This record gives sequence, C-alpha cells and structure tokens, in this order.
Amino acid sequence: MGTARRGPRSGVEDRWYKMVWEKDPATGQKKRTRAKSKKFGKSNRWRARYVDPNGVERAKIAAQKFLDGDVTTKVVTGSWVDPDHSGVLLCVVAEKWFDTKKLRKPKTVAGYRSLLDSLVLPRWGSVPLRDIEFEDIQQWVVNLSESGGYRFEGKGLSASRVTQAYQVLGQVLKFAIKSKRLALNPAEEVELPSVIGAERKYLTHTLR
Repeated sequence: MGTARRGPRSGVEDRWYKMVWEKDPATGQKKRTRAKSKKFGKSNRWRARYVDPNGVERAKIAAQKFLDGDVTTKVVTGSWVDPDHSGVLLCVVAEKWFDTKKLRKPKTVAGYRSLLDSLVLPRWGSVPLRDIEFEDIQQWVVNLSESGGYRFEGKGLSASRVTQAYQVLGQVLKFAIKSKRLALNPAEEVELPSVIGAERKYLTHTLR
C-alpha cells in the first residue's frame, strides 16, 4: 500500500527546542519533554511550514504565504497551482502544445512553427511560466509593432503578424492552464494593434 497523502495544513516550527523522550526519576516511565536543539540561539527561532494540496511539505516564503492567506485562498477557490509545475520553462510547454497540432493541415502546422521559432520562443522560451506577467506580454506586443522584436530589430511587424504571434502565445498559455501548470492566463485582455485593411485601388475609365 502507498503512503497516505497528507491533507493541506500549516503550522509554525520552533527551531530552538525539540521534543525528546526522557525517563521520569519519580515514576521510572518515559515521557516527552522539551529540550534545547543544536540550533538554539544560532538562527531564526521560528519557521513557518505547510503541507500543500499535493501532500508536499514546504517552508520559508511559500509557507509564509500560506499562513498569510494567499495560498489558503487559492486552495479554497480552486486556483492553486503546484509551484513546481508552474516553474517549467515556456519552451517545454510550447513544444507539448505544438505536438497536439500536428494533425492539422501542413500549412497551418508550418505557420505555428514559424511563429514559435521567430517571435514567441526568442522572447518567452527561457522564461518560467510563473514569471510571465500581463504587463510584459503587453510590452512585447508593442515592441513587435514598433521594432519587430528580437529578430527583426528596427522594422515593426504588421498588425496581423503581431496578432498571430500573440494568439500562439495565448494558446500555449491556455494549454498550460489545462495541464494544471497555470491558474490564470496572463495574456488575457492584452491590447492588440488595429488591423487596417489595405487601400483599395479602382480602375477608372479613360476619357477620349
């Protein structure tokens, strides 16, 4: 049988003292009593700890957030995501997402590959999912429109191309949400450039 999973809980650890078994001189029976630990007076006395919904015990900053209510609220609302899962790089998730598109038309698949390799991954590939924020995506969209991004410096991309790149990034992030790696999509409600239709030219009758 496997080890039973521990439910979510939190607490505070006293690092200066520990509980030990000692023999009671009066009764001859062993009892638990508090004794100084090796860390007594040498480090911070108190350390917050918690067991997350996956049964993993965490400490320090993550535990403090739990005690402050941040993690607790996310657990209750169903928006909690394991920090270990959200720490994966976007390039890893992007390739998994791309693999799901291989049954589409070759032209569509080639378009996805081009957008990933030329615009999405150069900026976001080495970024952990949890570090991708709305304001950074908005700035990225602006940069693509003005200067073209990393591989097209100095020449802005068309509004339609920028929108396509944004849509691919958004789909990868939605895939991450479905994979339980993200709780929310940081690409939602990003302002995109307006797609202006090409000016139409009309033939005119030549007067004789």
